[in-house]
Amino acid sequence: SDLDDWAAAANTAAADAAPASSGAAASAASSSSRGVGDGSTVGGQAVVDSDAVNRGMQIVMMCYERDLKSPIRNLVAGELARTLLIQVQRLKLDTEAAMLELDQILRANELSISLVAAVPALLLSWVLLRGVWMLLAPRPPDPKREAMPCRLAMADLERALSTLAAQPAEADGRAAGSPAYPQQQQQQVEAAEGLVLFRLYCVYREAQMLYRLKDKTSRYSEWPHMQSDFMELVQPGVTAGAKLELHSRMTRTYTVLKP
Repeated sequence: SDLDDWAAAANTAAADAAPASSGAAASAASSSSRGVGDGSTVGGQAVVDSDAVNRGMQIVMMCYERDLKSPIRNLVAGELARTLLIQVQRLKLDTEAAMLELDQILRANELSISLVAAVPALLLSWVLLRGVWMLLAPRPPDPKREAMPCRLAMADLERALSTLAAQPAEADGRAAGSPAYPQQQQQQVEAAEGLVLFRLYCVYREAQMLYRLKDKTSRYSEWPHMQSDFMELVQPGVTAGAKLELHSRMTRTYTVLKP
């Protein structure tokens, strides 16, 4: 029959293609090649795209179309069952060849696939580490919300310094406690000085609370310079006018004190 004529060509193609096959695909191809010899299955290792296999499959399809004209008779006494088995075996070999090729591609790109699979984990780790760093690392205080009590205390200090500067002892240069200085005015000056010290203490306390958990020691921190200015404000020999100038400079210089 036509299938027997094709068997010899299929076996020859299978012998030529044998070195190119491996593993289960090679054994299946050899089995199917031997099956073609008796007209029952498709040419095995000839599954490679050789001309003999393509011509053989054309013969198989022609026999299959011919046997379908009388399916019941050819199923029992003809070659319909053989052509069906040949097509099933060819489909199996094509599937195995495609899987083998896919496996080779995956092995060749195994490193690239591993790197691609690791990218989401690396990104997630970076986000987690950055979040932990943002939570634990010292940061400067928020000037809009966290520094509001400190700015209000600075406003109270400015009012107290203005009151002290308006006292006669400061206006005409006379020292408090002199014989020509009235006792009542001396008490007013002392009260104004006490108020200034109290307001200065309030500002210093608010600043300490503001920087309690914030950045105090880095070179970008404003706290060491603010602390030096606070120490200068508390000096008794500094006049109220000089303290007002220092207060104005502090509100212009430091971010947390800017209005």
